[in-house]
Amino acid sequence: MSASSAKVGAGLEQALTAENKALDDLKVMMHATMERIEEAVEKLHRDEQHLEREREKLHHDEEDVRERQAEVSRLREELDLQKAKGKGFFCCASKPATAPDIVVHDS
Repeated sequence: MSASSAKVGAGLEQALTAENKALDDLKVMMHATMERIEEAVEKLHRDEQHLEREREKLHHDEEDVRERQAEVSRLREELDLQKAKGKGFFCCASKPATAPDIVVHDS
C-alpha cells in the first residue's frame, strides 16, 4: 500500500467514524423525543379522564340545581296559595310600615 492510499483510507475511516457518531447522536435524540411524545400522550389521556370526571360532576351539579329550582318553585306556589287563602303561619301578620328616610345635616 502506498502512502496516498493510506491517507485516503484514514480519511474514509474518519468520515465513517463521524457518520457513526452522528447516527448515534441522532438515535439518542430520537429516543429522547419519543419519550417526550409518550409522556405527552399519557398526560393527554390523564387530562381527558379528568375532563370526563369534571363533566360528570357538572352534569350531576346541573341536575341538583334543576331539582332545587323545582323545589323552590313548588314552595313558592304553595306559599302563594296559602296567601291567597289567608292561611298559614303569616296569615295574620302584615308588612311593617317603613319609616321615612331621615336625613341628618351636619352643621
